[in-house]
Amino acid sequence: MKWLIIAGVLALVVVGFLFFRLPQPILELRAETLFSIGPVAITNTILTSWVMVALISLITILGTRKLTLVPTGWFQNLFEALIEGFGNIVNGVAGEQNGRRFFPVVFILFFYIVFCNWMALTPLFNVIGTTENVYEHVHHLAADPEHADEPFEEPEIQGWVMKHGSFNYLPLGEKTEHVKVEIPEHSTNAQAAALMDAELEHTLGHPFDEEHETYGLIAPFLRGVNTDLNAPLGYAVWSAIFVELWGITALGLLAYGSKFFNFKGGPIGIFVGLLELISEFARLISFTFRLFGNIFAGEVLLFMMSFLLPFVLVDAFYGLELFVGLIQGFVFAMLTLVFGVMAVSGHGDHEEHHAEPHTAPAEHHA
Repeated sequence: MKWLIIAGVLALVVVGFLFFRLPQPILELRAETLFSIGPVAITNTILTSWVMVALISLITILGTRKLTLVPTGWFQNLFEALIEGFGNIVNGVAGEQNGRRFFPVVFILFFYIVFCNWMALTPLFNVIGTTENVYEHVHHLAADPEHADEPFEEPEIQGWVMKHGSFNYLPLGEKTEHVKVEIPEHSTNAQAAALMDAELEHTLGHPFDEEHETYGLIAPFLRGVNTDLNAPLGYAVWSAIFVELWGITALGLLAYGSKFFNFKGGPIGIFVGLLELISEFARLISFTFRLFGNIFAGEVLLFMMSFLLPFVLVDAFYGLELFVGLIQGFVFAMLTLVFGVMAVSGHGDHEEHHAEPHTAPAEHHA
């Protein structure tokens, strides 16, 4: 039995490598622009974030139509178990009074980040998209006498992709090849077109057939939200705003601000306050790049494993990314909670100090 399993795994590795291997991926850091609304460019990660919000809203509406005081049905039981479990964690860290204040923000961060991370692992992401015909664009400029000798300007695209087959879809059995064309600086449009033709013919082994082949950018409609640096940065800013707001409402503006601008403590107080202020901004950087780095690296890992060894190893890495997606959401939420507790900790100490005179008479009377 053991040898049959090993033989089956090896067979899957060989079949996947020979017949079902994905094309070599082009890894792009920034999100691709799909369309524009006036001066605002809408990228695929922005579109995906809208889709995620719509899905969460739809799930919430459908799942809460028939709520009962005693939970019935798998959805209400599952959701209430999630709320109760996470609420207990928050209350255990922050205390019940502060926990009730912190819970909505912390839970929303956790749920949205994990939902986006897990949805990015579904087959619809990074697969279906639009194609920009770069070959046609460059050769159109080269064929125009007015523009042929003008300096070549690379189109606003993220990579060069050679796609056999239809413009909008890839028929089953055909392969996608990636061809990167290096255009030297100060080249004209005519020179760029000639270099493109030469590189395509060298890579494909035959002259490029413009009627039956498309050379351009494939920009997916859906891409993992957290692989865009702007999304983790937005969470970090949102987290920081609420932490500062909690601290100000708990201690007062002047008392909380004295942590950063402590002029009464002399030079040492000023220096410590400056360090506190710097740490607040450094927190934004650490929050952002921790989440972005882990999720983007996971996407790169899945791309490369799908290209090198589909069917077997990529499944194991999918399981790993499910775990990483959960942990990264939990870590982000818990760090927000901990910093919130630190921001209001002085308020808690103040309450305890004033509570002592009230408890002393009761104990004396007993």
